[in-house]
Amino acid sequence: MFSDNHGNLFPDRELARMVISTPATMMGWGDFLGTVQPGKLADLLVLDGTSKDPYTQLVEATERDVVAVLIDGRPRAGRAILLDPATLGVELLRVGGQDMVLDICDRGHPLDGMPLGTAISTLSHALEHLPDLAEQFLPQHELMSAASDRYVIHLDMDEDYAMGLMAGDVKIGRGDVDPMQLDPITEIDDGQFRTRIKKNTNIPAWLREAL
Repeated sequence: MFSDNHGNLFPDRELARMVISTPATMMGWGDFLGTVQPGKLADLLVLDGTSKDPYTQLVEATERDVVAVLIDGRPRAGRAILLDPATLGVELLRVGGQDMVLDICDRGHPLDGMPLGTAISTLSHALEHLPDLAEQFLPQHELMSAASDRYVIHLDMDEDYAMGLMAGDVKIGRGDVDPMQLDPITEIDDGQFRTRIKKNTNIPAWLREAL
């Protein structure tokens, strides 16, 4: 949208490269992924349709257009007409009105045996009961900190406040958080996603209108 609003700064091919091959090269991973070549990991996104320029089709795609996702050559998600939903270890979900098969459970992984449905239920319950969990946080934190088998938490952020919570230096309780609701995992199935974005006071007017 930014490119379109500023006179089509970048062709769709360049926009695709910005999120695929260019970051791979910048990270030093260009020998392993970022392009489809012999010897590289077969991380592939398969989209429906052939009527448009392939890069335009990629830029304009939504979750409804996804046919399959392969990671290192293994199908991890795909339409039920391609992947057998009866396969052991996979699960079926609806995305954009279509049945999709999801294969994300690996043997030997710490999260082996936790399907997406269980993860969604766990997160939904936790967000709904945030005040209760906050009240329990410090006692549980102290018990875990005193355990002989130390645990490590990798945060998605490096904010001082969050680090203080993990260290026990910052106190948190029931009155510090409010219950929350877990958003749908796909934008195409979240009827309020764009409405919430439009209400953000920080986005420019042209983006609000485009949404």
